[in-house]
Amino acid sequence: MSKMGYTDKPVEKLTEDSFGIKTYINGLCQFIVSCDTPMTISIQGDWGSGKTSMMSMIKKEIDDKVYPIWFNTWQYSQFNMGKDLCVSFLENLITKLHSKAENRTTKILETSLRILKIGAKTAISTVGLDGGAIVDVFNKEDADIAKAVSDLKDAFQDSVNDKLKESKKDRVVIFVDDLDRLNPAKAVELLEVLKVFLDCENCVFILAVDYSVVTAGVKQKFGNLVDDDKGKSFFDKIIQLPFKMPVAQYDIKKYIYDMLVKMDMKVNSKILNDYKDLIKTSIGFNPRSIKRLFNTYQLLNLISCCKASKVQEELRQKLLFATICMQMTYDHLYSLIVTSSKNNELTGKTLRGLADPEIVRNYKGLPEELRLVDEEEKIDEDELLRMCSFMKAFVSVVDIDKSMLLSDQELNDLKEILFFSSVTSIMEDTKVNTGMEIEQKIRTRNRAIIDAVDANLTNTIGDFIIWQPIKAENDIKLSDVSCSIEILTTSGVPFTFEFLLTSKSLEDI
Repeated sequence: MSKMGYTDKPVEKLTEDSFGIKTYINGLCQFIVSCDTPMTISIQGDWGSGKTSMMSMIKKEIDDKVYPIWFNTWQYSQFNMGKDLCVSFLENLITKLHSKAENRTTKILETSLRILKIGAKTAISTVGLDGGAIVDVFNKEDADIAKAVSDLKDAFQDSVNDKLKESKKDRVVIFVDDLDRLNPAKAVELLEVLKVFLDCENCVFILAVDYSVVTAGVKQKFGNLVDDDKGKSFFDKIIQLPFKMPVAQYDIKKYIYDMLVKMDMKVNSKILNDYKDLIKTSIGFNPRSIKRLFNTYQLLNLISCCKASKVQEELRQKLLFATICMQMTYDHLYSLIVTSSKNNELTGKTLRGLADPEIVRNYKGLPEELRLVDEEEKIDEDELLRMCSFMKAFVSVVDIDKSMLLSDQELNDLKEILFFSSVTSIMEDTKVNTGMEIEQKIRTRNRAIIDAVDANLTNTIGDFIIWQPIKAENDIKLSDVSCSIEILTTSGVPFTFEFLLTSKSLEDI
């Protein structure tokens, strides 16, 4: 048996590319090694769309032609909590550019960095935003910091030149990964620091960041009164070449085929199309989400082969896969169908009805317990059409003989899988689970409020620690959220500032 499970480890070699994007990678590589400098390139895409993999493959392809530096902002933000992220980034650059011969440039870099540790956020972000000289309105300490920024920039350029001469390369390529996993305000803060160095000769910066993160970060940092044009202007000043991940061009069939083959499954074009349609109309073609889907499937497949042994193997696998797609994307629909199945009210007519937008929209022919929206509730038309498309693919899997009339045997096979899957689902009976669902909604709402408050206070006070309980305990409810920070007074006395957001009862929505 081959190894099971799919990790989130990025692809590093072109030979491992399952999406068929070699043409894009080769094009970017040629541009990076031959473009005028300075140059800043953004790799844009949603969470999990493959930005890190693309950057890793680019780095692997150009390693012998340039001097590469890799900085993972997420790792540094998690494991260097005692340091400012901007300072950690600068330290990383200095370490990677450190020449074998100890020289004046290195000493200037290190001296400037020591000064900047006192006020890196204030000094560097001022230069970053204005993009010009620092005006003479600083006190003595601020003047030292301003000079340190200027010295640091000059020393950085000298250090780049020394490293290129030593390595016999003509450019330094600096990869900055996972910017969009940071708090948006933090991401913008780091971009402000980067802006100081982005116009250094012989340097190419490649940033994994999404445009929406930048605009959100600018609003967090400067308030909601700042419009989208400010975020766009900030982004345009930094990025000379925006590159969007070619998700629409991914060879998804090949990706899914490779996964199915790895699981020792027999695959033909019909089976491949069935799996593709289920994925397309549920979780979508995001690589990270697809990996999670297949990991869940592999685990439940191992269990269900014993529990649902009466169902033919290939059918069992497809029914299980389709059910997991429903669980992960349309949990409310899944819960209603499971409940209907338990009550022996699930029919072929009902399932086919759920694939018809007109029937779902107007409740025609649907039993009351399978109505997906209340009469007063506004329907999201796009979501409804997508769900009905999924149900069409789902029914196609159940309907083995393609008669359009689901037989008792076909329904019984589905019910067996549904019964098994309900044991492993995070969803419970909707009537029993109503209180917990309300509590979870309050928890989500409270966290959103705290996050908004934290984003505003962080700019004036500092970084808060946000805490939510894993489970309800004593007087602590699952929906409670606390926010705290330790502060030193001007006289050096430490104290903790903390506030708690709670709801008196489940009805306090």
